[in-house]
Amino acid sequence: MYLLWLSSFKRQLKTQQILDVINETKFWQSQVVKPIRETRQTFKKTYVLSDNVLKKETYSDLLELELTAEKLAQKQLFGDGIARSTGYLASTKESAAKTSLFNYIEILDGSVSTSDIDSLLSVIKED
Repeated sequence: MYLLWLSSFKRQLKTQQILDVINETKFWQSQVVKPIRETRQTFKKTYVLSDNVLKKETYSDLLELELTAEKLAQKQLFGDGIARSTGYLASTKESAAKTSLFNYIEILDGSVSTSDIDSLLSVIKED
């Protein structure tokens, strides 16, 4: 999502810059967001609470907490919203998105399919 947001400003990231972003958010994702998500998913499968209303309310609260944690992680990434000087300028939004996404796939050892990338690129609209 972050890479696509940057591409909306025609900004692209090299592989090392993407790794820097991953490292910047790694702690928050692994130590905050992931444990909350796992707790919510485990809670959904258990029958600890016999009161269905209380269980639904508790599940809803856990979901809200997870979403709040995700929002805080995004704030860390997006910072003050200045993207115009992040990364390198590309000729088009689409080329920025392609470059960044393919660099990201390289980091993931190619574990994302080309059709998934095409789907992501379809959300980029040129001016």
